[in-house]
Amino acid sequence: MIDRSSELTARSVSDVLWSLATLQHWPSWMLVPVLTVLNSELDKGAFEARHMATATWALGKLETKPVRLLEKIETQVKPQLGALDNTKIAQLMWGFAALKYRPPTLLPELATVVTDEMIRGALPVEISSLAFAVGEFAQPHENDDLLLTLARGASPDAALPRFSSRQLVTMLDVYAKLDAASQLPSGLLDAWVLAVRTAHEARPLMAQDARTLEAALASLEIDASWVKRSEMLNLWIESVDGTSGGRRKFRSYTDEELKAAFDAIDSDKSGDIGLDELRTAIRAIKTSTDDEAVAQMLKIADADGSGSIDFEEFKELMRLRRRGSV
Repeated sequence: MIDRSSELTARSVSDVLWSLATLQHWPSWMLVPVLTVLNSELDKGAFEARHMATATWALGKLETKPVRLLEKIETQVKPQLGALDNTKIAQLMWGFAALKYRPPTLLPELATVVTDEMIRGALPVEISSLAFAVGEFAQPHENDDLLLTLARGASPDAALPRFSSRQLVTMLDVYAKLDAASQLPSGLLDAWVLAVRTAHEARPLMAQDARTLEAALASLEIDASWVKRSEMLNLWIESVDGTSGGRRKFRSYTDEELKAAFDAIDSDKSGDIGLDELRTAIRAIKTSTDDEAVAQMLKIADADGSGSIDFEEFKELMRLRRRGSV
């Protein structure tokens, strides 16, 4: 392909970039030939808007930031922005945002093409990608109308039930950062928090997503203690059911964070977690967990055989689970 790169067209070079990005394979020896063709086809004005969107998304995924080429894409795609469908608009703006390239001429146009009608048919990934882009480019209250339009697409009677936990974290992060949460329709912020909490309790977020979520909730003055507590309880459950969390990277916790989670489970404030307290905490996140499994969880952590768990035993369990030793 490199030997025949001069034969590539605008569409085929965007296809090549899409393939490289999808495979996350970007050998250094392909960089110059592919970007040379991209530049040449831009200079010819040969690109359709949808192929420029694909190329921009791919460059974002490949973390390759040819600023002059991005400037040319911005200039050429602007008159064609209205011809793009939801997916391509989201790809275009996500690519610019991922590369931290601010397209100043496109931002005012975005509000004219992202309408309620468009958002009604948008997928969660498209809505969250556009929100991410606005979060990267805008200042607080600069794009409130656009943010409200995106929010309506993420309502319970629209696409919210199909949002992933990561997409919900993106929404919460953006609306907190841009001070737009207070303008959301009544109950929508609570619906987002409940949805991400339910998802996190079922399968804990990746470490970076969890940190982003905690920061967003703190900014919104919403209790975030359940984020770490759910992670710890899931670690405890895994010590019994044999799951390892796959590729999920476990976070380290300070003694203060561990104590806060321990105290929340220790509902009678006795200084120990008993079987009933553990059962209540586990059933809050895993309703299907049976009594035998809860008893086994208690037994695994109960190093001194007292029938309850003190804070030191809890700390040791979390230390061993993070190391994969239980």
